[in-house]
Amino acid sequence: GGYTPDRIHAYRYHTPKPVPGALAYIDLLAQPAPPKVTREQAVAAMGAGGEFSFAGFHFALETGFKARGKIIVPNPFGFLALKQNAYRAEPLRRIKDLGDIVELCVGMVSKGSHYELTAVWKKIRNIPEAKQVLEIIRELSSDEGTTWDIDDARQELLKRGYTGGQIDEQFRPFLSEWIDAINESTEN
Repeated sequence: GGYTPDRIHAYRYHTPKPVPGALAYIDLLAQPAPPKVTREQAVAAMGAGGEFSFAGFHFALETGFKARGKIIVPNPFGFLALKQNAYRAEPLRRIKDLGDIVELCVGMVSKGSHYELTAVWKKIRNIPEAKQVLEIIRELSSDEGTTWDIDDARQELLKRGYTGGQIDEQFRPFLSEWIDAINESTEN
């Protein structure tokens, strides 16, 4: 499909036509399936570093959808769970993942696609990992200092081309709108 391999990460492929405000690459990840495939074999198959974590993969796979053959694409909640696990494991080194969480939610609201999450949410809303994702976005939308604070991702978001004004004036309201859409779907 015109995707080109990343020079550093063997599992990463860049899109031929980047979309502003969207991830410009996809990661093809291998999930270990014990006892046939060990964690080490899956990490080696991807070309990932030894520190690669599979935390959150079960939720992402169970709630995702089949794309082709054995390829499973996580829904946004699964993707956010993977990102929150990566960030939580190493917050100083993985600030990129916090930026990804904010950028995905803000991007969905700016395009109005967050309303499409309601059907997914109704199916997974009782799963603990889904509730955890919702709580993280709720904390990010708050202007009170929490474990999940948008200001921690500020430099990362500025590097991605967002302005300080966008971060300060738009991002928290957008994240609140994301939460409101999910909450409204639960009430209906």
